[in-house]
Amino acid sequence: MSKKGFTIVETMATFLLISTVSVLLFELFVSLQQMYNRGEIQTRLLINTANFQRRIEQDLANSSQVTIENCGTNCVKFTLDGLEKNLKIENNNLIYDNYAMENVSGSKLGNITYKSTPASFSDGGNATIESINIPITNKIVSKDFGIHIIHQIT
Repeated sequence: MSKKGFTIVETMATFLLISTVSVLLFELFVSLQQMYNRGEIQTRLLINTANFQRRIEQDLANSSQVTIENCGTNCVKFTLDGLEKNLKIENNNLIYDNYAMENVSGSKLGNITYKSTPASFSDGGNATIESINIPITNKIVSKDFGIHIIHQIT
């Protein structure tokens, strides 16, 4: 008599193999989704900070008279050819003049640090190196995507 069909051992082996492949595919899908989300957050942070920093750097480059000073906690005042513009943090939002940077979900702004350092050159010239740093971090991406501006005033 000829028996045709699967034994219980063959059925269990097939089920185990299919289950293992399904679990591996699911883990792969979750990993790819996390990589996509991390990449999207990084891209948005890079674009937002680059646009924001470019606005400030353009104002500095296009002005002949520049002074920079602290105007309180998390506030820096720029005087550009007599026109005052403030860079400040309010409610975890970064604001420069009338422009506010879109905050990426899960991102946190650090404190604004402003430093003015006198510099002397070998030809006898003097200048001041102004640096402004604002760390921007995200809970998903472990890197600083902050605003880092260095400007020389002669």
